[in-house]
Amino acid sequence: MSRNNGQVSKDTASASGIVVLANLFAKLIDLVALIVLARLLTPADFGLVAMAMTLVLIVEKIFDVPIGTGIIRAKRASKIICDTAFTLSFLRGALVALLIIILGYPVSAFYGDPRLINLFWVLAFAPAIRGLVSPRSFLFQRRLDYRLSSTGDLIGKLVAFIVGISVAFTTKSYWAIAIMTLFAPIILTSFSYFYAPYKPRLSLKRFDQFSDILGWSTLNQTLSAVNWQVDRLILGGYIPVGTFGKYTMAANLASLPQQILIAPILRPINASFAKLKDKKRLAEAYLKSSQALMLIAMPVLIVTSIYAESIINLLFDKNWSEAIYILRYFSIIALIGLPTHAYAPIAIVMRQLKTVSIASSVELVIRVTILILAIKEYGIYGALTASALAAACRLIIIAILTKKMLAASILTQISIHKRNFINGSLIACVATTMQYFVINDSWLALLLSTAAGVSVSFIVYILTGYLLWCWDKKPAGPEEVIYGLGRFIMLKLFWQKNPEL
Repeated sequence: MSRNNGQVSKDTASASGIVVLANLFAKLIDLVALIVLARLLTPADFGLVAMAMTLVLIVEKIFDVPIGTGIIRAKRASKIICDTAFTLSFLRGALVALLIIILGYPVSAFYGDPRLINLFWVLAFAPAIRGLVSPRSFLFQRRLDYRLSSTGDLIGKLVAFIVGISVAFTTKSYWAIAIMTLFAPIILTSFSYFYAPYKPRLSLKRFDQFSDILGWSTLNQTLSAVNWQVDRLILGGYIPVGTFGKYTMAANLASLPQQILIAPILRPINASFAKLKDKKRLAEAYLKSSQALMLIAMPVLIVTSIYAESIINLLFDKNWSEAIYILRYFSIIALIGLPTHAYAPIAIVMRQLKTVSIASSVELVIRVTILILAIKEYGIYGALTASALAAACRLIIIAILTKKMLAASILTQISIHKRNFINGSLIACVATTMQYFVINDSWLALLLSTAAGVSVSFIVYILTGYLLWCWDKKPAGPEEVIYGLGRFIMLKLFWQKNPEL
């Protein structure tokens, strides 16, 4: 690894650590809110809002164009470029809100529930508000500085939590979930102008800086959005609203590792890719990023799948027991797709977004075909089967496309994860064994025994990972950064007390 490439890796790792830590606290707030709301509301309340959110998420995802990338990769982020970014973001938010309201009427008719119409009107404001964020906030991302944006996210989550729980306590209504969804972007957008002051001005003079992103990105986002939510979109019309609420709850829990660990890491990874111009260095950075994502998120998903019953019983009451098996399968499906998450950022940098469209198109065809054949007959489990097969096909396709784009052979892409595969198999065995010692006599006994089993599993994973890395002669990669950071922390904690160490 070259010196410059090494510095980029260290900067990326540092930025990733900040974002992951802040996002962890934000998601903990979300999780606590979810647990409290699940105690105050019913699965049917969650199912109703989930039906509305399915359309909102699809439409918003379709137009979730990475406008910030245009600012990050610009040689000089001038005022006119920021104005163009703001204009595109504003137009996007307004269009998303309008489409949600218009499409809300036929969707509510499909589900046969007129209450959805009012939900669509309120929820449509969230993407519109997000479209007003200060474009100068992306200048901090360009410097791999995520401290202020992460702080804004935390404040937004906390305010939304207080307001939403207050509404739930006083009304016992599903509107508490909708209000929480609305308040977070209001606070985050307002805070962006505090740390990145900007005077809004509409202009499209530097549209050329964003045109290539908007072209293939819109198609990619459309395919990604439908892939992401098509099971919910169809499933909601075939199962009771309460069962649908359990399905979406399990899906949300299974997605937490991705939201807490993967999504925040991808932000600085995307920025670091933009700094590398040489194809060989990009290939090296991509493979190490993929390896890092597996190293960090894989054990969490494995343990979540094995301890699904304990997790659901600890967090919710007996009304949610059906979510246990759904959570278990969703965690496995998320595990299949882990190595593919770094592909879209590298494709954007190399201006190969059309390859992402190819992978998403094939995945969508497979998913929809199986859904149509299986969902009416097998319901939830037909939807889970479709998701698993589609994720496996996407994994294979992206491996092939990576070989072509980065000249990284399939064998190289597999071998980069050899230590992850060994360690992942071991933590699965340890967690499965420890799961038999879970005590379910009381909530406290369940909590303590589950915590003990999970702790032992992760301790074994960390120690075995270190030994495997040493056995492989400590190659440069994510372990070097992670274990180096751990050693630094230990020295800080114990060196002053024990200088002889």
